[in-house]
Amino acid sequence: MGRLLRTGCAGGPVNGIAAMDHPSNLRHPTAWHVRDYGLFAANPFYDKKPEWPEQGPVYLSRAKMDTLEFRYRVYVHRGDEKEGRVEQKWQDWVNPPRVTIE
Repeated sequence: MGRLLRTGCAGGPVNGIAAMDHPSNLRHPTAWHVRDYGLFAANPFYDKKPEWPEQGPVYLSRAKMDTLEFRYRVYVHRGDEKEGRVEQKWQDWVNPPRVTIE
């Protein structure tokens, strides 16, 4: 799915943070770098994911004006991932409604 869910309780109500990786990103779904002191970061350059057949360096050419764009979203919600409707929020983001003007 490409999202990282972190929920927890510190003596109060359960709340959560969902970090979402867009399907258009390089090497989606990304690897996540997570530590118990609060860090969580997307790591598309992690080199040990078997589902990434073309691992290794990514080259950009200054002469060609190459760019590399990543899209992530952070969603802070009340309750666990089900109560916060995390799956629906991710689907809404990656499949926005089509608007046509006639």
